[in-house]
Amino acid sequence: MKVLVQGGEIQNALTVVQSLGRNGATVVVGAKYKKTISLYSKYCKKHFHYPCPKNNPDAFIKCMVSEVKKQDYDVLISLGEEGMLELSKHRALFLPYVKFPIADNETLLKAYNKEETLKIALENNIPCPKTYFINDVEDVKKIKDELIFPVIMKPTKSEGSQGLRYVTIKGDLIETYEKTTKAFGQMIIQELLPPGGATYGFEGLFNENSEPRAIFVHKRLREFPITGGPSTFRVGVKNQEIEMLGTRLLQSIGWYGVAMVEFKVDPRDNTPKLMEINPRFWGSLPLSIASGVDFPYLLCKMAINGDIIPVHDYKKGVKARLLFYKDFKYLLAVMKGLATPWGYQSPDRLITLYEFLKFYEKNIVYDNLSWDDPIPGILKILSPIFRPYY
Repeated sequence: MKVLVQGGEIQNALTVVQSLGRNGATVVVGAKYKKTISLYSKYCKKHFHYPCPKNNPDAFIKCMVSEVKKQDYDVLISLGEEGMLELSKHRALFLPYVKFPIADNETLLKAYNKEETLKIALENNIPCPKTYFINDVEDVKKIKDELIFPVIMKPTKSEGSQGLRYVTIKGDLIETYEKTTKAFGQMIIQELLPPGGATYGFEGLFNENSEPRAIFVHKRLREFPITGGPSTFRVGVKNQEIEMLGTRLLQSIGWYGVAMVEFKVDPRDNTPKLMEINPRFWGSLPLSIASGVDFPYLLCKMAINGDIIPVHDYKKGVKARLLFYKDFKYLLAVMKGLATPWGYQSPDRLITLYEFLKFYEKNIVYDNLSWDDPIPGILKILSPIFRPYY
């Protein structure tokens, strides 16, 4: 099996490359940067540089089509939002030459757009925070008197925590909206769930009939930023309610390929509520692989064979840490201390330090670090000194 991985600069690219290489695949990596740690993996047999998908989409597509034409690839995998959206838009150009297990562009856009995702969720009885869909500042003025503060503003199109704004008093609402929408485009406004509820990720692989072929659930233990951001430490769990909600949402969209759906439990009623869909490989991917659900390999196997035997069982209790450097940033943030107007209190410093120093727990793995492929991990550790390595 020969696989072309597009998005070598993405954080989880190394995990995908190592997963496929350890399963015997020949892996070629394309990246928009010339120095990224995935290119230094022993499982990366060849790599190439392409134009930025966002700044020069036509040149990017031309480069990618040329690559799949001249090489005998079995599967094309796309990792980053910029490249994925462009590739899906031009999906028909690639299908004569390579298997490309990704949802069509229309479906993909529904998952990337938070407004579309939430509307579909509400239509399918999937719990969500109270949400206001905003077209312009006049809509904000109409609802400002019914809002219960604090609230959170989210761009309908963004990655991670980019563009999130917390508004604690009514007087700041209009100004915050106008500044944020100018920088990030259309926004939604949501109630801010109280602190205290656990955050879960549903990870799934779906075939072309939107049938689940692999599932995994993780619980977030630490995150950065500490008030809400990507996980730095997480554990594999079994949670049937999360499985049911995640499966229902992705099936209602007509999903094909891999995705992660994030839910946060509302401590007021103990109900998991939808946060967002991550319609691509997710940052916590090393955990699911270590627990026995090898999503990159299963995706390629499904693409080549048309379907696979469902994988719904996995080892519970495995933990994974993004030690360098997000988990260190979490520790430093807690040591500084933080209290927000919406009730968030950073954890106890001594307890946090004690938990952080548990480097040798049973069933723990570390993102980007491995004994059999050490060079990328070493480069990651040294990256603050010898930039640029991504």
